[in-house]
Amino acid sequence: MDRHGYWQTADGAFLINPDGGPRWLVSEKGRLVRVAPAKDGDVGVHLIDSVLAACLQMRGIIALHASAIATAAGAVLFMGSVGVGKSSLAAALTDRGYPLLADGIAAIARDNGGNPLALGGFPRIRLWARSTDALDKTWRRRKAGPATRAGVGSYAVPAGRFNGKAVAVHAVYVLSSTVDREVVIKSLPPGPAFAALVRCSFRMRFLRGLGEKKNHFRTVSAVASHATIQRLVRPHVGHPPAVLAAKVAERLPPPA
Repeated sequence: MDRHGYWQTADGAFLINPDGGPRWLVSEKGRLVRVAPAKDGDVGVHLIDSVLAACLQMRGIIALHASAIATAAGAVLFMGSVGVGKSSLAAALTDRGYPLLADGIAAIARDNGGNPLALGGFPRIRLWARSTDALDKTWRRRKAGPATRAGVGSYAVPAGRFNGKAVAVHAVYVLSSTVDREVVIKSLPPGPAFAALVRCSFRMRFLRGLGEKKNHFRTVSAVASHATIQRLVRPHVGHPPAVLAAKVAERLPPPA
C-alpha cells in the first residue's frame, strides 16, 4: 500500500478521497471507475483531473499539464503552470484553423516504435471569464451554462474545431510570462527540455504508487528526443491571445 494525502493505492486499485468531496475507486488498469458522491461535492471537477490522470497512468499513458492542437506535421503542445495562458492560446489558434486535440491535460502514449503520440481529449476548452472576453466574440457566445466549479469563474467552452484522433507529437512550447513587452521563443537544450516535461507532468505523485515511474521516464524521454521543445515567454499583460497566436502561427506548420 502507498498512501499520500487524499489518495492511496493497494492491489491494483487506486482510491481518491479528497476532503469533503466524492470518493473515487479506480481499478482494472483504469478501466473501471466507481464513485461515492459526497453531499456537497462536485463530481465533475475531480473526474476530469485527478481521476482521469489515474486512469491514464494505470494504462501506461502519461498526462502533461498542456493544451494541444493538430497541425499537418503532428501535435503541438502548449505546456505550463495554471494560469499561464495554455488554453487561451489554443483557443485563439483554433480560430486560425487549427483543430483542438486536448485542453488542460494532454495524454501522451507511445506507439509500437516508441514514438510519442498525443491522444484526443474532449472537444471543449476550459477558459477563465476574462479569457473569453479577450478572445473573438464567438467565444463569448459559446460561454453558456454554469461555471466548471462553484465560485470559480472558469467555463468549459465548446471548441470550434476538434481532432479526436491520436497524433504524433511534433513540438512542445513551454509557456511562461514576463513583465517585458516582447514575445520570446527559443529552443531548449535536451537537459532543460527533459526537466520541463517532468515539471509539467500532471499528478507526478501518483506515479510511485502506481508503479509507473519507469514508464513515465521512457515516455518523457521519447517526447524530448522526437519533438522540438521550445520556451515561449509572453508578456504578462497587454498581449491578447489572438496577437500571441499570430506570433506562434508564424512558426507552425499549416493546420491538419
